[in-house]
Amino acid sequence: MRGKIVSLDCLRALACLTVLLGHMHILECASFGVSIFFVMSGFLMTYNYIDRPVMQKPDVLSAVKFGIRKIKRLYPLHLIMLIFPMGLQLIAARAGLHSINGQFILRSLSVVSLTHSLFPNEEYYFFLNLSSWYLSSIMFASMLFPAVLRGVRKCRSTGNALLAVFISFIIQFILCGIAGRTAPEKLMQWFTYICPLTRLFELSAGAYTAYIFINLRNKELSVVSASLLEAAAVAFCIAAQKVFYLGIVPDYWIRTALYFFPSVFIVFVSALGGGIFTKLLLNPVTKLISDMSAYIFVIHAVVINAVGIIMDRLPLSVPAAKVIYCITVPAVSLSLSLAYSKAYNYMKKRRAA
Repeated sequence: MRGKIVSLDCLRALACLTVLLGHMHILECASFGVSIFFVMSGFLMTYNYIDRPVMQKPDVLSAVKFGIRKIKRLYPLHLIMLIFPMGLQLIAARAGLHSINGQFILRSLSVVSLTHSLFPNEEYYFFLNLSSWYLSSIMFASMLFPAVLRGVRKCRSTGNALLAVFISFIIQFILCGIAGRTAPEKLMQWFTYICPLTRLFELSAGAYTAYIFINLRNKELSVVSASLLEAAAVAFCIAAQKVFYLGIVPDYWIRTALYFFPSVFIVFVSALGGGIFTKLLLNPVTKLISDMSAYIFVIHAVVINAVGIIMDRLPLSVPAAKVIYCITVPAVSLSLSLAYSKAYNYMKKRRAA
């Protein structure tokens, strides 16, 4: 089994923070962080599985099991984080603000079963927990990952792998373009951002990038070369975000295709490590955020909602409320993540005993 790529801890922590800050409406960068997570998932799954004697000829059942295993440790936390928003929904129904009808039950069941990313309607994929659609989407995309891994294993050169990355982008670009020009607004938003099939191409790009990384890993870079690569990756990401703010890219490309290559490049460069940026960012704080990032991803949207409700009821000035909000949301999200991590590991040890 290959060793852990420690340098990716920095990027995982930064991607987590971009999603958190985006959903807190401090910066409009959540989509970028999501794209990085999809690419990194494909990268790490390939890095960990490419040499293992598993999934050589995956069948449908084994592929489904693999996808479920991908989110297994997060699923109990997902259910826990539905308690508060579901309670609010029931209180609102009792107050006559909406009714408990068939559609409400179906939406609830889709979120509990993590099938809500398959419904092209934001009333489903954003229901109860704004960020839980990612778990659903990554689960279904991971079910198709064994097929992607077979393709990676058939690669004969880094040039072929690089070509596969470009093909993944072109297919996603074309599909999102077709959806953007022909589909109704709501269907377009779902297909270009939520749909597991659309996100599969970022997973695939990450997988082929891992193949390139594995084959080039033995070629050591000097600190200067690594630092220049890291600076180029950062500049590329800043440029992509600048394009996002300028609004010159159509909506159907802005949340996926725009971030495709910046995400691929920064995942690859971060995996190489060895530069000044990596050395500066590798510290206990980024390590902690990286380790807790998956839990924070599931928790933070519900915390934002809860803190917002509480803050609205406190007699605070706007500046004071903003400061408290900006401190409380990350602190509570991290604290709950640490608590869940300890509880999960404790239960895991008890079952193993």
